[in-house]
Amino acid sequence: MNETNQIPLYWRIGAIVLVAVVVLGLLYFFISSSNINESPTGITSGTPSGLGGSADDLFQKGNIHFEAGEWQEAINAYEKAVEANPNYQEALANLGASYYRAGQLKKASETYQQAILLSPNDADVIYNLGAIYLQEALADGTPDQEKLDQAVKQINRAIELNPNLAQPYYGRGMAYQFLGEIDKAIADFEKFIELDDETDRTATEQAQAMLQQLKFGK
Repeated sequence: MNETNQIPLYWRIGAIVLVAVVVLGLLYFFISSSNINESPTGITSGTPSGLGGSADDLFQKGNIHFEAGEWQEAINAYEKAVEANPNYQEALANLGASYYRAGQLKKASETYQQAILLSPNDADVIYNLGAIYLQEALADGTPDQEKLDQAVKQINRAIELNPNLAQPYYGRGMAYQFLGEIDKAIADFEKFIELDDETDRTATEQAQAMLQQLKFGK
């Protein structure tokens, strides 16, 4: 390529900075709307009354509160369900999602780890944990290399278990971007767009924009 056809260096830097700003600004939106289990297993209609009953009853009450966006009430019910049945994997998974929605990332992470011990091949929960690691890695504005590596390892496992899940490719693409592995990031964003059903149109548009910026900045 001759000099006149090369992209100016300041354009390349600007493109990379723009991608970083977009990712950091929209990371919470994407994780909270697409990667965490927004619709817990076993939702039934009704109005919860108290926190008595069996583990299944408490689980259903937690689901009703979760559906209503009542995170602390959902947490209370799921915690009681897990107390009644410590091996209730679905309750642990939904408890992790509730902690996440309440902004309690450490508890969400710990709870997802417990759920994974009970169901080691649950790709959704495994990815949700990886998504939390990714958010923690970027939380302070300066990417945490160790957390990024941890996120990639976790997301790799989710993809191995279910290669047709779209969201893990988006998350891993973001991690690769901040690890400086641009070709891998591009491949993952392309795979996300290929698999995405556009249920979350905003996430699709974000992936397309980041893919264009990454290719432009190479």
